[in-house]
Amino acid sequence: MIVRPAEPRDDEVLLRIESMAGQGDRVRLIDERDSFFSRARQFSDTILLVGENEATGALHGVVAAAVQRLLIEGQERVGAYMFDLRSNPEANKGLSRAMFFLWRSLEERLMVTWLQVCDVRAVATCGFHFFGPPREHAL
Repeated sequence: MIVRPAEPRDDEVLLRIESMAGQGDRVRLIDERDSFFSRARQFSDTILLVGENEATGALHGVVAAAVQRLLIEGQERVGAYMFDLRSNPEANKGLSRAMFFLWRSLEERLMVTWLQVCDVRAVATCGFHFFGPPREHAL
């Protein structure tokens, strides 16, 4: 499997993966949009990665994050808002190794700019130490 940036040619498959994604058993959210990339367009700096089977071209999953400047305890920091992590149920059974590789690739790209990942569901508990160094120390 290779991890590469998502491209417009992946749009149809990514929308299908999103529509099949598990959401629990009580509530199902439906978001009809014309492009998988529409959420990413809301941010000025995003990272969208897909895991692709190099032999078949099948996409195993996707991860997406937005790099943001944040004000934390009066200091400007750089952080990342992870807004998508999905596995393709047609290519994977359960949580695949592909998801681990996607996560690690995102983390590596974020760490290049002194970032650490903070999942949106954990923002209330993660605190400021999950974000990069103060601006004067950033690369």
